[in-house]
Amino acid sequence: MKKILGIIILSFFTVGSTAITSATANAFEINDLVNDTREVITNARCKNKIIKGVGRGYSRSSAKKVARVFWRGKVVPKYGAHYGLWSHSKNKSNSCKRSWGLYRCVVRAKPCL
Repeated sequence: MKKILGIIILSFFTVGSTAITSATANAFEINDLVNDTREVITNARCKNKIIKGVGRGYSRSSAKKVARVFWRGKVVPKYGAHYGLWSHSKNKSNSCKRSWGLYRCVVRAKPCL
């Protein structure tokens, strides 16, 4: 095994810098292709519609949690349980305002697998 590896390395370097440049360029092309494919797959696994959830609570964090529960409550019946994970969703946004001692938070996101 070591002899074969040594021969490959020697022949690789004897070919010249053109082969090294070509191999490097091919590696970058493959990396770009993988990234493009990953992006297409991710987009295909996401729904187009942004879903909104609204929640209220005495603290900002509790209101956000309630809003995410309501977001999930809208997503799961429409698309299924696999789409209901906030951590997998894309284009996430949230905003909170305090009024009369309560926080009102609105979360929005595209459900994804």
